[in-house]
Amino acid sequence: MPPIPKTVVPDPDPPDESIQTTRLALTIGWHWAPSRIGATALIRDGEPVRRSTPPFHEEDDQVISTRSPMTFARSPRGALLFTPSTVPTFHEGRAITKAVEFTPDELAAGVPLLFGHRLLVVVHLLTEAPRSHPQPAELLGASEAIAEVRRAIASNRASRLPVLIQGPTGSGKELIAEALSSKPYVRLNAALLTGDPQGVFSYLFGHERGAYTGATSERVGAFQKAARGTLFFDELAAMPMEIQKALLRVFETNDYLPLGASEPRQNAARIIAATDSNLRQLVREGAFHAPLLHRLEKRTIFIPPLSSRRADIGPLLLKAVQAGLVERAEDPQLLNRGLDDVPFVTSADLGLLFSHSFPGNVRSLNNLVSNAFPRWRPGEQLRFDRAFEKEPLRAASAPSPPLSPTARRTVSQLSDEEIRAAVEAAGGNIAAAAEALSVKRSTLSERIKRMGR
Repeated sequence: MPPIPKTVVPDPDPPDESIQTTRLALTIGWHWAPSRIGATALIRDGEPVRRSTPPFHEEDDQVISTRSPMTFARSPRGALLFTPSTVPTFHEGRAITKAVEFTPDELAAGVPLLFGHRLLVVVHLLTEAPRSHPQPAELLGASEAIAEVRRAIASNRASRLPVLIQGPTGSGKELIAEALSSKPYVRLNAALLTGDPQGVFSYLFGHERGAYTGATSERVGAFQKAARGTLFFDELAAMPMEIQKALLRVFETNDYLPLGASEPRQNAARIIAATDSNLRQLVREGAFHAPLLHRLEKRTIFIPPLSSRRADIGPLLLKAVQAGLVERAEDPQLLNRGLDDVPFVTSADLGLLFSHSFPGNVRSLNNLVSNAFPRWRPGEQLRFDRAFEKEPLRAASAPSPPLSPTARRTVSQLSDEEIRAAVEAAGGNIAAAAEALSVKRSTLSERIKRMGR
């Protein structure tokens, strides 16, 4: 397992200016009451956090039962300084028993902390208090990154100007396009606009009867189908250069000419494009038309990878579990009865899920949950494909080493302190503690006996 973040030490580095514009936020990533997942609240640096602190507190709620507070503060250079309470606290499977420091990059992505074995909270940064934004149901999350995407959608929805959406594969670019669009909505995969140029031009702009051999009837092209709605070009970077130049002409003249037509037709559709490629690099390599990029990039929305917005994982994970129940024709109310009775996800897997790199982003998370449901039975926990453990836990730039099944420790490698914390978190249940520590119950029981318990 990766080492716990370093113990707090004096910080000589210059102050981080972002501290003046952001606030610490706590988001519930996983909770036995599903309605609480995604709840977020801002806290002040150094403010003691107890069970009465939002977003944890509701009437008669006992989310964090502790006599002593925990504290979250930032160093001058923007690192997170966390001082635990008496509640057993874990990060990436390791117990936190004293004040520790997380790097500014870790805080920017979100620091997942598991309290006991049922509550997971992500510590991250926000520029303003959470508020509602019109959004597609799947555009979920509590991170600053997703909040910025929602703000960009709100400010661009009423416009007719083109928008370029950039982000890694599987991150939700098409959801953003749908949120910006008006009907009719026509989606085109630019990677498929290859082959005979005549056929591609006909597909995009249409053709008149007799325009070429075999054109026995008029064809309505994609631009005409979109009418006053939206034309969405996905995988823009794969668009052939000849088609890029034709698209640029539409931008410049605001009209297009169907094959065989004598008069151009006005384009009334809004154009939205998406890519996971670095278009400026492609321009330098001669693989993308620079004037087209200049037209598109005036309004750009960027959605970062899931690994850099961990506060979004909880709501997305819950949505994926709900979808799995519906697909299995199970009663979705299973979730509303509480994840305490039907927990679905083990504490060990929570630690992995919230620290995972998810190379395919939201799509990877959804696939992971979907693939676990065929083996699931009511009353059981989801058993994920263990291959996902072999993938890196963090983004490539993160400093800590990855965690893999082979890196898991044996009982003999665990400290007495870690074992006591796990047993306390499990309420004295040795089987649950063994599951949280990813060790055998029998060997853990023997170790506890030798500890004089």
